[in-house]
Amino acid sequence: MSKVLIIRTEGLPFRVRMSKVIWSILASDWECDILIPEGKLGNINIGREMGFDVSEKVRVLEYSKNKKFKSSMTKLFRGSSGVVCDKGLADYLEQLIKKVTYDVIMVKDTPALPIVFRILAKTGRKEIRVVCDMHENTPAYIYDSRIRFGNPYSRQMSILRGNVPELIAVERELLPQCDHIFVVIEEYKQHLIDKYGIEPARITVALNVEFLKFFDKIADEKLPIQSDEVILSYIGGINPFRGLDLLIEVAGKLIKNNVPPFRIYVVGASLKRRKELKKLVVKFDAEKVLTIIDFVPHNTAMNWIRQSDFGIIPHRDTELIRTTIPNKLFQYMSASVPCIVSDVGPLGRIVKENNCGLTFIPEDKDDLERVLIYAITHCNELKLLGINGRNVVEKKYKWEIAEKGYRVYFSDVKDEKIFEAVK
Repeated sequence: MSKVLIIRTEGLPFRVRMSKVIWSILASDWECDILIPEGKLGNINIGREMGFDVSEKVRVLEYSKNKKFKSSMTKLFRGSSGVVCDKGLADYLEQLIKKVTYDVIMVKDTPALPIVFRILAKTGRKEIRVVCDMHENTPAYIYDSRIRFGNPYSRQMSILRGNVPELIAVERELLPQCDHIFVVIEEYKQHLIDKYGIEPARITVALNVEFLKFFDKIADEKLPIQSDEVILSYIGGINPFRGLDLLIEVAGKLIKNNVPPFRIYVVGASLKRRKELKKLVVKFDAEKVLTIIDFVPHNTAMNWIRQSDFGIIPHRDTELIRTTIPNKLFQYMSASVPCIVSDVGPLGRIVKENNCGLTFIPEDKDDLERVLIYAITHCNELKLLGINGRNVVEKKYKWEIAEKGYRVYFSDVKDEKIFEAVK
């Protein structure tokens, strides 16, 4: 039986996207091992929550991160972001591929590619195909999180360490050597073609969409919301480039407008982020209309989406946002909820193409305020936009369709293996 090894250096192998990818690989009749750092399994298993648990059908392997003095000094000078240089991963991978016959090694994002190619060359196992499963534009993510919107220390150290140029150099050298690359949106595919000259046929777009048949089975939960209020929500990760500071500032200004009762919920804040957001809520006098909710289980988060009148995605205009797509957009669309989004890259494109929400000029507080006032005062008539979103999800934006790229690739590799064996 054909066998794939997935390397995920941040751990947490059963989160939203990865659970769906594993499902599709298993459905292609492949065996699957997952290699993660020791102690990074985590307790988040989206498939288990939604009813398609894949964790019992794969083998999870854990490598010990190198804790020697040399590793500590490397981390000090190189930083935690950027190219993975973990000797523990390299040693474990070298011993693993000597004992186990893999047909494909799939690397989640690009930082671990140098280790994989180096070990394959060292062990003479160059016949193993390397696939890069790119969930996001990693150099752009590091630039946004650690330099553009980082604190002064983070900014200076990241520039000094050269994390971003180093990653770009790795991608330029090694992505062309990958057998195949998966990306989450068309704009990212074009970015890789333009920047690195990669052949289009070797890049597959597998959209970051919902597994609709399981999404629809999520049980309803009672949430602490008022039925007489227009409910607007932001669900998911909280980073500076996501524009929540702009949303909070505008929320404070909305109180002074003569609009129907409304409330904005920001759901998914960690302890650190919650403290940061609450300071902004107080600063902009938004306590009366904006509530911060802690991190919740996936199915509860989906209920926050379902029970909202509008979803808000106020992301800033950066290279990262122009080359990725938040899966929350498709979650709102799947729930027939219209979205209010900044008009950036694929985010604005998809909303406008499918008439499933409203857009505003990115980072323009006045325009965001204008659109929010319009949405709150026209809530009932704008429900049609949510219906449009659901309709296009059923026809185009669901995992049952998006997964085809993974199934085709892994089926083709298996067929080639059988052909070679017969020949």
